[in-house]
Amino acid sequence: KDCIWLIMTYVKGQCLQELFTGGISEADFFSIAVQLSEVLGYLHGRRMPILHLDIKPTNLLLKRNGRLVLIDFGAALQGQPGIRPEQCCGTPGFAAPEQYQKGSYLDARTDVYGAGAVLYYLLAGTAVSGGSAMMRTAVNQNIRKSRWKNEAYTLIENCVKKEPSERYADGAQ
Repeated sequence: KDCIWLIMTYVKGQCLQELFTGGISEADFFSIAVQLSEVLGYLHGRRMPILHLDIKPTNLLLKRNGRLVLIDFGAALQGQPGIRPEQCCGTPGFAAPEQYQKGSYLDARTDVYGAGAVLYYLLAGTAVSGGSAMMRTAVNQNIRKSRWKNEAYTLIENCVKKEPSERYADGAQ
């Protein structure tokens, strides 16, 4: 009567950070990549798009049935593309450069960067600090060791470009 209650669904699963500390298989990597793109495609494709703005391994749960669930919408914004950040939201190592720049605009490509950073984490076992240029260098040195990792690198590289206009447009793309 005098309170507001928030009821949420409990999701039983393990966060990606706990699951893939020792490496990831090709099948698991691409399954997660596809599911993450589907989730972001759904969020970005709404009439009023939703930007999560904090895509990171601890905000992605993998259920026993293999389904990926994105959690923690505390930093999320809803609105048309071109939202300006009031303050930085996101986690260092996973947040896009524009999340730290005053006067910049946020859109679906901001989340695409976070997805690329998560995919890098899954392959390398660590986040890269220092922005997308350092991430691309680290990816090139650490990951290009097999055919499927070369394909993964290309995917990651297209997600973590410094300039948002050079990234995939949204999760669906």
